[in-house]
Amino acid sequence: MALKGRDILRVADFTKRDLERVFDLADEYGVLLRKGEHSRILEGKVLMSLFFNPSTRTQFGFATAMAKLSGSVVGFTGTEYTSFEKGEDFDDGIRMFDYMADVLLFRHNGEGAAQRAADIATHPVINCGDGWRVPNCEHPTQGFLETYAIKKFQAELKDLNVVMMGDLWDTRSNHSTAYGLAMFGAHLIFSSPKQLAMPDFMIKEMKEKYNAKISCMDPKEAMAAADILYLIPLVYPFPKLNWWADFEGTFRVNLDMVRKYCKSDVILMEAGPREQEYAKDIDGTKHSGYLEMYEKYSIPVRMAILALVLGAVE
Repeated sequence: MALKGRDILRVADFTKRDLERVFDLADEYGVLLRKGEHSRILEGKVLMSLFFNPSTRTQFGFATAMAKLSGSVVGFTGTEYTSFEKGEDFDDGIRMFDYMADVLLFRHNGEGAAQRAADIATHPVINCGDGWRVPNCEHPTQGFLETYAIKKFQAELKDLNVVMMGDLWDTRSNHSTAYGLAMFGAHLIFSSPKQLAMPDFMIKEMKEKYNAKISCMDPKEAMAAADILYLIPLVYPFPKLNWWADFEGTFRVNLDMVRKYCKSDVILMEAGPREQEYAKDIDGTKHSGYLEMYEKYSIPVRMAILALVLGAVE
């Protein structure tokens, strides 16, 4: 199914072929940007950026992508200067913004809020973070980006050992990325405190939908197996967990630990922003995929998503 006019709410709503089309077009836009050029295919189109909660990478990444395609961006970060602060009904507000735009970017901590916005709007809604500290939250375009970046790092995703370590229960970016990687046949290795394990219903869906290969390991075992190590910050205070006891209870990875526990060519990933889980001595090394992803791939992927959803390319 083509992406034209479609909402982007969950990675699982899309097929491997859909993602491959996004990735192929992102490759083209990457070449364009490296030449210092831009496209005019979205000239006259308006992106409405509705971020009820803060964002840096996603919000400004999409704004930059829209600019590189010659479109316009309007919207807000936080509702302080909108009529929502005066008590405007959510549905009425979404209808009003929908009248003004060709596509809506949407972030909201309310569980199910993105689906609700999509049910109201006549134009495509792109979920840029739905729910917060709940087990069914997602961030699908981050999942597209991270799956693409890992594919660029490693070329082949099938059977690649991708370790997701930390808070797997309620962190929306890793939920979406797990679906993307499972779709392409990666071996997902989960390592977390039992209180913060990947939700059972997501594991069940990935196995049923993609025949996903999923394992659970302790931190030391997982780090040794990782081709990609994806850390998710521990928001909750777990100062001395058995899960992390080998590393003295401090959820922080530095270059010495990478050399001690990991493969020599391991790539380190995170959605960002960094919350001390990676020490800065890793920055600029061959392991720092978390920096390379945003430098090289963030804007081309978002350009591809916008161009496809708005029907500027097939």
